[in-house]
Order: sequence, then structure tokens, then C-alpha cells
Amino acid sequence: MTSSRAKRLYAITATLTVAALVLSMSLIAPILSTTEDFSIYNTGWNGTSDLAISTYRSGSVVPTLAISSTDSDLTVVHLPLDSFGLDAEKSSLVIIGPSKPFSKSEGQLVGDFVRNGGKLLLADDFGSGNSLLKAMNATSRFSGYLLMDLAFEKQPEFSVCFEFNRATNITDGVTAVMMNYATTLEVKGNTTIIAMSSVASYLDIYGDRLRNWSDPIGPYPLMAIEHLGRGHIVLFSDPSIFINSMIGQVDNELLANNTMLFIEDGGRSVFFDESHRNYFDPVSISVITLNQLSDFAKGTLVALIAMILMTFLTEYPKMAAREIVKRSVWLMLAISKALSRKKVAKGRPKPLTEEELIVAVMERHPEWRRGMLRNILVQAEYHKKAKGW
Repeated sequence: MTSSRAKRLYAITATLTVAALVLSMSLIAPILSTTEDFSIYNTGWNGTSDLAISTYRSGSVVPTLAISSTDSDLTVVHLPLDSFGLDAEKSSLVIIGPSKPFSKSEGQLVGDFVRNGGKLLLADDFGSGNSLLKAMNATSRFSGYLLMDLAFEKQPEFSVCFEFNRATNITDGVTAVMMNYATTLEVKGNTTIIAMSSVASYLDIYGDRLRNWSDPIGPYPLMAIEHLGRGHIVLFSDPSIFINSMIGQVDNELLANNTMLFIEDGGRSVFFDESHRNYFDPVSISVITLNQLSDFAKGTLVALIAMILMTFLTEYPKMAAREIVKRSVWLMLAISKALSRKKVAKGRPKPLTEEELIVAVMERHPEWRRGMLRNILVQAEYHKKAKGW
């Protein structure tokens, strides 16, 4: 028996042994978790783990963290931008809801990356996105004012966007996108607007949630692509579109998938920047018992172990090491997400009738006309029927 065949036999034997253990015993496995807004390691309502996992399944995501250990503790370290090894021809960068400011050197790094052909997705509202755009010498900015819109769901802060530019694949098939406390974009130069608020929108300049005579009226840009050198900056004025609780609303998931296809651009490596968050709840490592997993999750784990063993015992240990780190991190996410699927709908309030809704809105905004509100409801019903909601 040759050495190569012997290694494969050992790998198969080891895999069968591990499979028997996984499927019959209560083992433990590590998971990464946090409750931080917009984090890809947050599997709760306000995290973006769904987006990260779906992107990982396409084979594009590169881990941007490191795990260091001491005698008694494991610590998760978020890698800085200058350690990503961004390649303008082969990489894309995703930044969602940043809260820590970007330095001048970081802006120059990302600016050079984009100008040389890289792709950047920057989704922000009231965070630190402008510090990056300024340091990059980009022309676009986030206005920083809350968008209020009479085309809304539940309340004006939850505006619904219906106006899209079909000049890009990002909006293919998208008819409506629900937003959550969005701001607006200020664009100029070589920038393509791909989504606008309605003509009934306005900026809440004073932050009082009331329509004042001096509040400027829309429509306003909500999504755009700035062409910088040979690359692109995809700008979204609301990072909440991508969170787990919002991505399933109307066409949000379709928009997110289209956006990631644009970012991946046929096989680019995708880096999610987690280093620009003020982590009040740091990413932690915990363990779970595998008997809580479904048979499908256990089967996936067995397949992953088999792949690791078969790869590690062949002639490519260096390649295997990178794949083991990459896939292990995202397996932790997948297991964590599988355990958080238990969602129970309790006591949903009874929907308001059309008249009740109009009365409720006019109590809050007596200056609005009843006829205008009825017209908005008619338009909303039209869009629902067109979409088949």
C-alpha cells in the first residue's frame, strides 16, 4: 500500500470514528457571540450574521479576526484594516454601521484600494462613515439628519423606498425596501444615485419627529455608487437594511443579495471590517453541546471534519491550515445561528383598519390632510398587490 493510499485510509477511519461520536454523543463546540449592533458575530435581531453566513456560503468571506490565548483565557482580536492584505483586483471591503472614527492613514489605504479597482460597501446612518469618506477624498457624504417619510410602515421613521434606478444590477427585481431610522446621502461628482425617498419625505432637522415649516422636503438620495478611480463605493444611508430582523422585510433580502453579488464581482474575496466598533459587549467564546444541533447541522459538522482530515493528511498542509482557520470560524457562526432559530410569535397586536390608522396619524400630525393620507394608503395597497404581499 502506498503512502498516499495509507493516509487516505487513516483519514477515512478517523472521519468515521468522529462521525459516530458526533451523531451519538453530547460533545461540545466553541461559538463566537456578541450583542453589538451590526456585528457579523451577533445572531440576534440587531446583528448581521445572516448576511455574513450567506456570503460565506458563496465561498467569498475571509476572516478578519484572530484568537490569542494565555494560560487560562482565549481573546478575540479584530484585525486592523492594514493587516487585511487587500488586493484591488481580487478583494472587496464591507463596512456596516461603523462607530469608531477612521484615521487619515486608514482613509488613504482604503482610498488607494478603491482607486486601483477595489470595491467598497459602506452602509451607515449616524456613525463614523463620513470620517472614512473624507479621509479617502471621496465626494459623497451622509447628511446625518433623520429621514421622515409619509411612505412608511408603522411609523414615519420606518420609511419604505419605492424609487429605484435600474442602471445597475443592485436593484434588479427590487420594488420596495423597508428602512429603519435612515439618514440621506449628499452626492456630487461622478456618482450614480440608485434609490430615492418619496416626494413626501423630509429631513427632521430639529430631531423632534415633527414636520416643521423649515424642514427641507425630499426626495433625497438613499443609495448610490460613487465611481472613484477604477473602483466603486456602494453607499447605503441605512445599515439596518442588513440586520437579521430587517433583511426579511419586503425586498430587503433581494437587495442585499444583489449588492453582495456586485461586491463579490465573480469571485472576489470579501473582508468584513469589525475593527471600527466600540464594543460595549466584546465578542466572546463559549461552548455548546452538540446534542442540541439538528441532524443536518451534525451532518454538516461531520462533512467539515472529513474535509479537514482529508486535506491535512495529503500533500497540501499549508493550504489546509488556512482553510481550517477560515472554515472553523464560520462554522462557529453557523452553529450559533442554528441554535438561535427558536422564534416564538407572541401576542401580535391586531392590525389597524384604514380609518383607525388615519386617525392615529392625524392625532400625531394634525397639520396633515386626510385626503393625502388616504392617497398614500391607496398607493401602498397598490404596491402590495403588485408585489403579491
